[in-house]
Amino acid sequence: MIKFFRHIRQNLLMENKTGKYFKYAIGEIVLVVIGILIALSLNNWNEDRKEYIIRNSYLTRLLNDHIRDNENLEGLIRDRKEYIERFETYIKYYETANYSGLRSLDSAFIIEKDLHRYLPVDITYQELINTGNIRLIIEELRISLAELASEKKVSVIINNSNVEDIKAQHREFKKYWDSPQSFYEKLNSSENENGVISGLRLRHNVLKTHYEWAKLMTTIYGGHMDRNKQIIDQIGLPLK
Repeated sequence: MIKFFRHIRQNLLMENKTGKYFKYAIGEIVLVVIGILIALSLNNWNEDRKEYIIRNSYLTRLLNDHIRDNENLEGLIRDRKEYIERFETYIKYYETANYSGLRSLDSAFIIEKDLHRYLPVDITYQELINTGNIRLIIEELRISLAELASEKKVSVIINNSNVEDIKAQHREFKKYWDSPQSFYEKLNSSENENGVISGLRLRHNVLKTHYEWAKLMTTIYGGHMDRNKQIIDQIGLPLK
């Protein structure tokens, strides 16, 4: 093809058709430019197609991450609500029983110490940040993802802090209690009654702290679930 165009140019010069030569040269330049533009357009189309595939893959993974995170949060909320119900049953007994009888806190032992840790499902979001591919996500969704990631980070800090505080209270309470059996052995012993009552009150305070923590995290986790659902709607992909 190049030889063909060169042959035409040479013939025009040999025939002294300078005007036609320049017109032809301009036309050839135009054709080259058009060819380059077509090549660039095809290359851009190919790059856009690659980005579209990568973006859709990330969106699908983000969708699945937020669905899984909501499933985890739903389980945590269910467990927290069960604890709250057990505590409220206990507190009614605590407030109406004869406290000096010492055994008024029997129901406290049905309340399990469930010191959970919340680990957000955010593998895909972290990968987007670390690789710089977060640019592939539209700005509105990027903002929502960043805000929710920040909120979850704060809730993890709050939760872990409460867990450590409750563990410290449990360690203090072990001065009076190692197991339900040994605890009641102390109640039935000839120990100073005031000391045993102090232990009971400490036990009550530990449970109350645990109760307040359960209510707080239930509220926070509910907020996370709502934000997860909003992001699922923003992603807009069909659920599989």
